[in-house]
Amino acid sequence: MQNQTNFLIEKIENFSLFFEKARKIKTNYFLFYFQVNNSLIDSSVLKYAIISSKKGVHKRAVKRNKARRRIRHALFSVLKTFDLPSEIALDIVFMANRSVLSVTWEQLLEEISLILQKSLKEKEKGFERK
Repeated sequence: MQNQTNFLIEKIENFSLFFEKARKIKTNYFLFYFQVNNSLIDSSVLKYAIISSKKGVHKRAVKRNKARRRIRHALFSVLKTFDLPSEIALDIVFMANRSVLSVTWEQLLEEISLILQKSLKEKEKGFERK
């Protein structure tokens, strides 16, 4: 899948460090962890991960993979229309729930759009994890 956004998309590598510093928001369909970096080295980079566990989503791998694909595709669809500031590097993790399999596509797009807006507002407030 070719990315049509104006920023680089990478995968998160160090999860333990990420979860220490990240902020968590719970929705009906997933847990959303995010961390905003202001470093010049990582500017305009979106790092993401999608976690769908056997316990949280479904025991069948086919269903877990479907949950991952739905979230990934919805994220990329929202990012095509989303205006991410160029000086921000955003790290995000989605931990899928079982309900992500039954939610409508429009609701999933709306939820991801709202959660990204909320994470950027947290950055503007000057969120600092202690």
